[in-house]
Amino acid sequence: MLRVLHAAPVPPLWAAAESRGPLPEIPIARAGRFAHPVSAQEKGHAVPKSSGPDTLHIQGGWGRAETMKTGHADQDPFAQASDRVGSGWTPGAVVDWIVPGGLQASRDGTTLVAGFRHPDLARNRSEEWIARLTPAGFLPVSEGPHDILGRLSPDGRRLLYVRRESRRDYLRLTGVDEAMSSAASVTISLPPMRVRDMAWSPEGEYIAVLAGSGSGTSVLLLACDGRISSELASSPGSYRLPTWLPAGDLVVAATISDPDGLTEVLQVLHRDAKPVVLGSFRGRIGATAVSPRGDALVFTGVPTGDHPVAREPHLYRCELANLRKTVDVTAHWDRPVGVSLPGSPASLDVHPLQFSPGGTLYAIVANQGRSDVYRFMDFARHPEVLPGLPPTVLDLAAFEGGVWIVGATPTDPPEVYRWADRSERRTHLHESRLQTRPVLEPEPFTINSGRYAVGGFRVRPRGKTPHPAVLLLHGGPGGGFGPAFHAGAQLLAARGYLVLMANPRGSTSYGSAFSDGVVGDPGGGDFQDLMAVLDDHLSAALADPTRLAVVGYGYGGFLAAWAITQTDRFQAAVLGAPAVNWFSLYGTTADTGRAWFEALIGGPPWEHLELSIGRSPLAHAGQVRTPTLLVAGAHDHLFPPSEARQFANALERLNVSHRIVELAGAGHTLDAPRARATLWRETLTWLDHWLGAEN
Repeated sequence: MLRVLHAAPVPPLWAAAESRGPLPEIPIARAGRFAHPVSAQEKGHAVPKSSGPDTLHIQGGWGRAETMKTGHADQDPFAQASDRVGSGWTPGAVVDWIVPGGLQASRDGTTLVAGFRHPDLARNRSEEWIARLTPAGFLPVSEGPHDILGRLSPDGRRLLYVRRESRRDYLRLTGVDEAMSSAASVTISLPPMRVRDMAWSPEGEYIAVLAGSGSGTSVLLLACDGRISSELASSPGSYRLPTWLPAGDLVVAATISDPDGLTEVLQVLHRDAKPVVLGSFRGRIGATAVSPRGDALVFTGVPTGDHPVAREPHLYRCELANLRKTVDVTAHWDRPVGVSLPGSPASLDVHPLQFSPGGTLYAIVANQGRSDVYRFMDFARHPEVLPGLPPTVLDLAAFEGGVWIVGATPTDPPEVYRWADRSERRTHLHESRLQTRPVLEPEPFTINSGRYAVGGFRVRPRGKTPHPAVLLLHGGPGGGFGPAFHAGAQLLAARGYLVLMANPRGSTSYGSAFSDGVVGDPGGGDFQDLMAVLDDHLSAALADPTRLAVVGYGYGGFLAAWAITQTDRFQAAVLGAPAVNWFSLYGTTADTGRAWFEALIGGPPWEHLELSIGRSPLAHAGQVRTPTLLVAGAHDHLFPPSEARQFANALERLNVSHRIVELAGAGHTLDAPRARATLWRETLTWLDHWLGAEN
C-alpha cells in the first residue's frame, strides 16, 4: 500500500524474394519416427565469431556451417520457402503490419493524433511517424522516419513530439488544428540524451520532459514556446510516469534502494522548491493518473511479494489530502489492470489508465484472455465494461463522453476505434494486405487439466483432418494468447499446420492462483496443462500423432526444451531464446533477469538446488531424440545465446539432429524486422522439413 513519508528532497512494403529452391538434403537414418543426424564431421563445429552487425551465423543440421548477410534487401535469409507458403503469407509478411498506438485526444474528442510504426524489412528498421485523424483519414503531422512520443496540448491545437536520430533526440513543436497548421514548426535542441517521456501541464503553459543518458534521468521544464525554462530534478536513478496536478505541480515515480525489495516513491516536483515525497509503494508502479479535480491519484502496481513473473498489477486509489487512505480498488477482482495480452504486434507508447475531463476513469483490464475497457463512474460502485469494443484493447485516450482505443480481433490486426455510447471503427489500415493474406478464424477452446480449466485458441488449416500440429508456446510465463490477431499462427496455418495456442498455468488474466501456479514449479503444472491440450486434440482426431512439433520463445523456449526432454511424442522442436540451465542463466542474465528468476524459482539457485538442477532441460538432455532448431539473439541479455549453445553442444554430443541460429545484433525482443522475419523463416523451414506439411 502507499505509505506516507516525511517531506524530504529528494515506406516500401516487403516483397518476398523468389524461393531459393528445394531444401538441401540431410543424410539421415530413420529409426521409428525419430531422425538421426549427420555426423559431427559432416556438420559445422563451432558458431563462428560475428563479422559485423548484419551477420547471421548458423551451425549444424543442414550438413554445413553457413554465414548469411541479413542487412541488405538483395540478400534475404528468409526468402527461401516463402513462395511455397502461398496466399501471400511469407515469413516477411508476419512483421509487415502498420501498428497504431500512442493515442492523444483533445478534451472533446474531436482531435486525435496517433503514432504509427511500420517495420521496413528492406531497410531493416521500423519507420515511425505521427498523424492526425481527419474525415479523409489519418494525415501525417511528422515526416518520420523516427518520430515518437507525440503529446497533444490540452487545448488540442499543438503537438510536441520527439525526432529520434542516431546520436541524439530533438523536440518538434507544431500546430495541429486548421488555425495553427500553417504555423511554423519549432525544433528544440536538447543536451545529448534520450527523451523517455513528456507531459503537458493542465493549462498548456509548460511541458515536462524526462530525458537521460545511461541510468540517470533529468526532468526538464519547457515553456510552451519551446524554451527550456528550468531543470526540476536530476537523479542517478530513473524518473518515470510524469503526471501533473491541477495546481501546476508535477508528480513523478522514482525507484529507491531498499534491501527488502523494490520500492518506488511518488514525488512532487515544485518549480520553486525542493522535491517532496508524497509516499512510497512496496513494488513496481506501472501507470498513474490524477483526477481533474485534483482530489485523488490512481496508479497500477505489482506489490512486492506478489507474482512479478506474471506481472498482475492491481489498481490503487488514494486521496491526495490523506495518502494513508489508499484503497486497492481491484483487490476482490483478482484480475490485472493496465495489461494487454500478447498476440498482436505491440502497441506504441501505451496509456492504459486515463481520466476524462469530467472525472470518469477508464482502464484496460485483462480478464479470461480478453483485454477490455472498464469505466469507473464512481469508485464506490463496480465499474462497467464498455460494450461493443474489440476483445483485445491495446491503448486508449479518454475524452468527455468516451474513449478512442486501439483494438484487435482474432481476424483483424490493430485498428483505431472511437467509443461514445457505441463503438465505431475509424481506420482500415490493413485492407490491402488482408486481400492477399487470407485469414483463418481462430477457434477458442477450454479443456480440463487437473483442477484447472485451461483455455486457448486453435487455428485450423484447410484440408482433411488430422493435420500436422504445432503447439505454440507464449513467453512470460505471464501473458497469454488472447482473442487477437496472431500473424505467426496465420503463417503456420496457411502452410497446413494446425496451430494450438494454449494458456497454461502461469498465464495472465485467469486469477492469481492460476498465475501463481508456476512459481516454484516451472515445467510442472504448466507442462501438464500443455500435454492435456495436445491430448485433447489428438483424441478428437484433429492432430496427426506422427507429425507434431513444439515451438516456443523465451519462457516458451524453456517449456519447449523441457517438453522434448520429457516426451518423445514430438517430431520437431523450435527453441527460441531458451533457458536450459537455471544456474548459468542466473549467472549471465541482466539484473531484471535475476529478479525474474528469483520470482519464478523462489530465490537464487543455490538456495533451491534440487529445483534449479532438476528442472533444467540440460540436465535431462540425454533423453532428447527430437530434431531441434535453436534460435537466439546475439545481444540477448535476458536469455543469453550461451543457453542455446549449451543445448546445441549437448545435442551434438548425443548425435541428435539440430540447427542453431544466432541473430547478430538482436536482443531478446527481436526489434529489428529482419531478425523477427528470420526467426519465422527458420521455423517454417525446419517444420516443413521434419513434418512435411502439405497445403
